[in-house]
Amino acid sequence: MNGTTAREHRISAACAGALLVALGLCPSTAAGRDVVKLKDGSTFEGKITALAAAEVRIEADGKPQAFPNADVMSFALDDAPPSVRQGDTFSTAGDFERAIGAYQAALSDVSRGRARGLHRPLILQKLARAHRAHGNIEAALTALGALRAEGRDTRLYADSFRDSIEAARQRKERTSLETVLAVMEQESEPLASAARLERGKMRLEMGDAAGAREIFESLLAAKGMPHTSEARAWSLRALRRGGGPDEIEAACRAAIESDGSSPSLLQTAHALLGEAQLESARKGTAGAARESFLAFARALAQGPSSGEGNPEDYARALLGAARASALLSSADAPPEARRHYRIRAQGYLREATRTFKGTPWAKEASDELARLGE
Repeated sequence: MNGTTAREHRISAACAGALLVALGLCPSTAAGRDVVKLKDGSTFEGKITALAAAEVRIEADGKPQAFPNADVMSFALDDAPPSVRQGDTFSTAGDFERAIGAYQAALSDVSRGRARGLHRPLILQKLARAHRAHGNIEAALTALGALRAEGRDTRLYADSFRDSIEAARQRKERTSLETVLAVMEQESEPLASAARLERGKMRLEMGDAAGAREIFESLLAAKGMPHTSEARAWSLRALRRGGGPDEIEAACRAAIESDGSSPSLLQTAHALLGEAQLESARKGTAGAARESFLAFARALAQGPSSGEGNPEDYARALLGAARASALLSSADAPPEARRHYRIRAQGYLREATRTFKGTPWAKEASDELARLGE
């Protein structure tokens, strides 16, 4: 499968349909008319004149209209080359080799004037994602570079950097990622600080927790900069690898009590606080097991990770809640309470094995289930 694992292949095929919506490809309602659908449910038909970095512009009912991208749910360009739809069909079926050929044919149609230039960035993004799903990371990065060459004032310009970072990470060698970040750091905000955030993550992956945290804290120190909530969550994750118990607890409580903390940051802070309190419980600190359990429960209440979240936080919260429950089930408590916490521990561990199947977290959960007698 040209470097792509069977699991990655299944995931790519399953996501392909969702990608069509993400790119704004809703069915048009009338031949020769483009469509813009807004999140408030309203629909506009006419001729889309620009898919800009900040807005979608359309001539509807003889009047020019402009809608911020944040308000647009989807859009459709009526005159897409037929090979685009063929490529979408192949992508949905997981046949990425034929999808690549179809998207390349579509680019040729645009170059020959058979379709509007508005299609070109959209097709390049589709082509890049098909290359990536097929395992050809270098070709994916080349297509994304071509997308950026279309100009900064395009709806997909920022997305092209995010896709490039994901592709470079899939390659699992730092040179490609360094190259992407070097270009990204020359951009204006919010892209420049997003590149710094990625550099911090890369440092953390290399085992340099102190260097990573320095980068994250520098982002937090710059007032008015974007990504502050995400940088704070990553700073806590770096602290997990090198901070003392008191420093960790203080940082977690400060994040929890700060205004505007995102669900991702709250999950990270509560999970890390729970781990610190669990360690105290193991040392015999009175009441620490229950405090630990409550912290993990608050972390889990934020739900499985999405967007800026990190799946590790949810996994660690599940494992931590199970361990705190196991401590409570063996404490000096009435039999019914001990039974209650034992059942809870088993439930958290089962969820971890299901949600994170095939990962070290699932293995940990499975081993602990066995020790609990299941």
